[in-house]
Amino acid sequence: MAAKRILLLMQRISGAYLSRCNEILEKYHLVSPSFHILMFLANHPDLQTAKDISDLLKLKANVISVHVNRLVDSGYLLREPMPGDRRKIRLLLTEKALPVVQEGMKMEQKFCSDLKLGLSDETMENLCSILSVIGENADKILEKGTELC
Repeated sequence: MAAKRILLLMQRISGAYLSRCNEILEKYHLVSPSFHILMFLANHPDLQTAKDISDLLKLKANVISVHVNRLVDSGYLLREPMPGDRRKIRLLLTEKALPVVQEGMKMEQKFCSDLKLGLSDETMENLCSILSVIGENADKILEKGTELC
């Protein structure tokens, strides 16, 4: 069945990505969720709150909170009041986070490049369109908590 093949492929891609992350995690003594928070903030400069991270990465707020606290304590992040709404706290990368983020971005670019080997631009466009629909369906499943059909 195609759906089971898709699930297996997603697990393989995720496993390959996590394996590429391991060198950076070990070098900087980070755990995976903390690294992903740093990369999220670097890749989405317009999204700076813990809620933004939770919403987009679909992680629970308490998980984000624990890792943000560790990153702040380790000097990778700063907390500041959000300009225009001091009730919100924005998360900012520090100088200490920059080498992690730079290596992470380089690794992500190489990983994406490696994944696309042998595929035409047209094929990649088609794949992105298909995966966008699958992603929207996944979001609906998460929202409803039930089957879509």
